[in-house]
Amino acid sequence: MVTIWSILSSVVLPAGLFLLVLVTIPLPAFIMPLTTKIVGALMDLELVQFKNSNRIRLTLFNLMFSIALLTFATQTKAMWNMYEKGEVNTGRASGLTIERKASIWRAERNFWITVCCVMTYWCLYRHTALRKRYLVLKKEKKEAKEE
Repeated sequence: MVTIWSILSSVVLPAGLFLLVLVTIPLPAFIMPLTTKIVGALMDLELVQFKNSNRIRLTLFNLMFSIALLTFATQTKAMWNMYEKGEVNTGRASGLTIERKASIWRAERNFWITVCCVMTYWCLYRHTALRKRYLVLKKEKKEAKEE
């Protein structure tokens, strides 16, 4: 059975980390535009475009980021409920059964995995946008010098 956690940890997080490393790794200046174009093309890969609308489309990045946000929201709610009920205390967890401690640990682990996913995709989005803007400005500067 495929669970959201197996998808998140086997597909969503590694894909985002790979693209983030590809964009942020220090490469020679002549390779940087190529990596930016590759990552941009993968992020903007259109999965679904709705008829009669040029503005509403589902890209690969939107899908992955939506999955990360959805799981983050559900885990935040689960953690909030645990703290509201007083199931999780800030001190030693004495008096709790091993099953209860395991479920608390699992919820906390899942929360931090989702935080990692959301931050990975947010950093990927911002870094790619900044790099694209940098390359446009660099091109405009080069063209201005030639004139």
